[in-house]
Amino acid sequence: MIMLMAALMLAAIASLTYIMQQNYMQVNVVKAYGEVNNDLTIGPNIVQVEGIGGLDGDLDNLTMLVRAQPGWPDPIDIRKMSIKITLRNLSNSYIYYGGVLNGDTYDFVYIFNGTEHLHNFLVSGDLVQISVTLPRKVVPGEPIGLSLRPDVGSYSVAVIKVPEAISSDTMMIFP
Repeated sequence: MIMLMAALMLAAIASLTYIMQQNYMQVNVVKAYGEVNNDLTIGPNIVQVEGIGGLDGDLDNLTMLVRAQPGWPDPIDIRKMSIKITLRNLSNSYIYYGGVLNGDTYDFVYIFNGTEHLHNFLVSGDLVQISVTLPRKVVPGEPIGLSLRPDVGSYSVAVIKVPEAISSDTMMIFP
């Protein structure tokens, strides 16, 4: 009987170690993918992502800080950029519509204007905050795929994982 309990305890420890290692590897793969993607992106670059509405334990909205990569020669018309958000069982595309957010539109504000700033465009040195309403509530631990597609140039893709515990209204989820 003691041998059986010892064997079960050993199996439980091994299983727990395996699960913890899998989670660690998944988080590192997501982080590495985001870092590699940001280094390779030529057009818009996702710098930071925050989830909003987390007081009830899940997220309702996202804000992204986006900039153009240094050296990008052409202004990116932010109003013509499409955004795609992919969740586990649902994806949604967003177009620009200033002012009112709904399930299919996004809005943006300039956080910082670069030296060659053009209104409604993203140029080197600019930093904009883009706001979207998520297609559904996002739960802790869920991956979110983000894709920013300008009308010209290459698009930016990031896959991020929501933290396992959401404990505040606004929560940094990337980087």
